[in-house]
Amino acid sequence: MRPGNRLIPPAEPLVCVTPIKDGEPRIDVLTHIDPPSTQGSMVSSEFEAIIHKTDYLAKYLTAGGLSLESLLEDDFLAAIKLLHKCKHHVSAIKLLVSFVDTLAYLEYGDAQGSFKDWLTTYADIRPAELTASELWEFRNAVVHMSNPHSRKVLAGKEPALCFYSSATGRRTISDEVTGAKMFSFEALYESIVSGIGRWAATYSGNLDKQLQFIQRYDEVLSEGRICGLSRADE
Repeated sequence: MRPGNRLIPPAEPLVCVTPIKDGEPRIDVLTHIDPPSTQGSMVSSEFEAIIHKTDYLAKYLTAGGLSLESLLEDDFLAAIKLLHKCKHHVSAIKLLVSFVDTLAYLEYGDAQGSFKDWLTTYADIRPAELTASELWEFRNAVVHMSNPHSRKVLAGKEPALCFYSSATGRRTISDEVTGAKMFSFEALYESIVSGIGRWAATYSGNLDKQLQFIQRYDEVLSEGRICGLSRADE
């Protein structure tokens, strides 16, 4: 419509995007034209089914923006706390240190040294009497081998770490002969959670950083995202 010389756009404009790969049009999925914040479904050729989906981020949108802390609590911290409550402490510590990997990826992308960079920048782990380098070596060993003996520990470059759980104790116990340390799970957990608060604050009012977070979080296997997908034939 063009009354006079002014072009009035339609209330619901039609937008069509056709990706081209190797000179040929490519269709990845068929989905509803409504915005992704509404419930919808998509036809997935990869899984040969109609997949119903919901926007896993919608519940975390507030007047102040995306609530990162609530999102990460539901998708990661809740599982760590559940394991710890059920006294599955080894599994809980594995999830906790690998969670730092996820936080580091969300902040820096796939960058070398990001685990230690995130801890150094945002988490004060001094109450656990640990360094970022010590925790990195512990992470390498416990995640992959379920023991504390990374290559640097075996070479004597970093101390071996172990941990204990206590409702009140937070003190790190050191072996004067071997230099090995036994740290408090609770002290490390509290340091990381406090770090998440400081890290989340850097997203406030920073639209570019928020958009980058969403792009990277879309690649993360999270509880909310997986629970938001279901096959139509189930």
